Amino acid sequence: MGNLGWRHALYRLAWWPLALCVHGWLWWRGRKEPGYRAHLSERWGRVAVPPSCLGGLWIHAASVGEVQAALALLPQLEQAWGRDAIVWTVQTPAGRDVLQARTQGRARVFYAPMDHALTVRWFLDNAQPRMLLLLERELWPEWLLQCERRAVVVALLNARLTERSAQRSGFLLRLLRPRLAQLHCVACADAASALRFAAHGVPPDRLHTTGNLKFDGTAPATAATPVDVGGKTLVVATSTHEADESCILDAWKALAPRFPDTLLVLAPRHRPRFDAVADSLAASGLAWARRSRHDPIDATTQVLLLDTLGELASVLQGARLALMGGTWAHVGGHSPLEAMAGACPMLMGPHVHQFPDLYDAVVGHGAGETSAAATLTQTLERWLSAPAHCAAAGERGRAFWLSQQGAAQRTWQPLARLRGWPTQPMNAIEAEQQADTTTWWNTSATTAAQREAGFGIPAEAHDLPTGSGRGQVTVVQRGDTAWLIRHYRRGGLLARWNRDRYRAAPAALTRAMREMTLLREMRSIGLPVPRPIAARCVQRGRTYQADIIVGYLPDTRNVAEWLSERALTADEWRAIGWVIRQMHEHQIYHSDLNCHNILLNGSSGQVWLIDFDKCERRGGDAWKAGNLARLERSLLKEAKIKKRYSKFNGADYSIALRAYHDGI
Repeated sequence: MGNLGWRHALYRLAWWPLALCVHGWLWWRGRKEPGYRAHLSERWGRVAVPPSCLGGLWIHAASVGEVQAALALLPQLEQAWGRDAIVWTVQTPAGRDVLQARTQGRARVFYAPMDHALTVRWFLDNAQPRMLLLLERELWPEWLLQCERRAVVVALLNARLTERSAQRSGFLLRLLRPRLAQLHCVACADAASALRFAAHGVPPDRLHTTGNLKFDGTAPATAATPVDVGGKTLVVATSTHEADESCILDAWKALAPRFPDTLLVLAPRHRPRFDAVADSLAASGLAWARRSRHDPIDATTQVLLLDTLGELASVLQGARLALMGGTWAHVGGHSPLEAMAGACPMLMGPHVHQFPDLYDAVVGHGAGETSAAATLTQTLERWLSAPAHCAAAGERGRAFWLSQQGAAQRTWQPLARLRGWPTQPMNAIEAEQQADTTTWWNTSATTAAQREAGFGIPAEAHDLPTGSGRGQVTVVQRGDTAWLIRHYRRGGLLARWNRDRYRAAPAALTRAMREMTLLREMRSIGLPVPRPIAARCVQRGRTYQADIIVGYLPDTRNVAEWLSERALTADEWRAIGWVIRQMHEHQIYHSDLNCHNILLNGSSGQVWLIDFDKCERRGGDAWKAGNLARLERSLLKEAKIKKRYSKFNGADYSIALRAYHDGI
């Protein structure tokens, strides 16, 4: 079991057969809702993430409600990270559809991987996120474990944990406890949830009560009701389940003749049930119409089946009363926020445990009433007979909704302090494919003419020694800027018979592209590394060759070269220690940290880190001392090789170590 713990080891074991069962269930459910059969490979972590998203932000919003909450933050997230640096995952086709509709198709959205060790690993390899934002209760043990090991910062937003959920999820919460302790930020929708998360191991300094993002993400409809209802008064049954519909239709059969000018709008929760609900209406004896068929509504129509997406909010805007689905069924209710935003009062059943605080607020502010199934007919009749009372109750609900605005701003504050939060947006990447050659270009750092010239090396270019025994790098002039082109070569004994070929891999996982991704990431958080310009890999059967172009850093020399001429000053050693500390604080492991890969500007004292081939983000701290020791060995080796020509001594390096440990 290693350091997994027996619970996680058992959980992993259970997922081997469970993954096939989940795949089969998705295929079966896809009989009625084809979206569940689409993109099944994404559930296994096989996602084709655009290169601009790599090293960026991953947002997981399970379904429509979580998508609405996340969208409250989207304008600020796109401004901070860049519009092309965000990748989304969802669990349901409805969530995917709403997200694409609300973002006009620009969202890069995929189905989330199953929580199987292999599928999560494949997804993380393909997406390479730097940060993960989870919404509400989407806490998956394997996701969290592997993100922790790869130093992916994880924040849980709009977090909710009811007493009922805590009691019913005992084993899962015990399994999650080590992972909850590693969450970097938990922004809770309410104070009670914050207390429960604290009791299950989330450190108090990472807990914040920020309010419900859905108050910000739920906007009242701005247009008139898109449905021609023939001037009828509307009663809207929202997000209903079978038990809700049975109760509501029984009540409406008795009331419809008494309120001939009132139309019941029935909006089922799940799309696969639309046809079944239509069959129930056909057998009910009620006169009904179906929105998806654009059936006309006349004076005799008693029920409208709203079997479309995106119209519920505007229908609620013009309704006299809402009947909250999932509250007569043993589901626990769905969010009442759309009704509040539309100034629509509501009736709900006794089962509201999914949103207890919100429904308590509805009743407490006089915006609605709880009614058992047995008394729904009488309660509904009383409300429909008092239109002024309904209007006043709706306004009280809307006033409460307005008073809760601002959760997005309160959530933003702890988010922007997280490790890895960008200091500048990530640049977009343009991908080119020609035969077996894949090239990525940083569009903000190049012109069309420069990209046309590609990796060709002009006659006036000159080579620079790398000092590593692995070939040379070439400086070329492109217009007013200088680039450095490096061809990846092998080192050690392997280079004697295989100088520059590597085992074939998807383009995003080749050395050139991974280094470019890491450099983009490091630049966006303000670390001193060269600007990535382009990366290229050429597939050759079962192998590939690779090249990278980065911005040239003039007036710099590596530390080994400086030490061959003079001793470094104390300030220069401190600058070296501080830059390495910054790199380590962002959990970036430089696999070849040595004196040849640290550049220094002799006049300004600016330090740069270069050559991130094979580098990665790593969780934990155990590796950091070894990384520093590698640098010291390289300095001692250089001094030994050059003997009296090297101006290095161990006392100088101790200055860098003190700066590293003191963080100054």
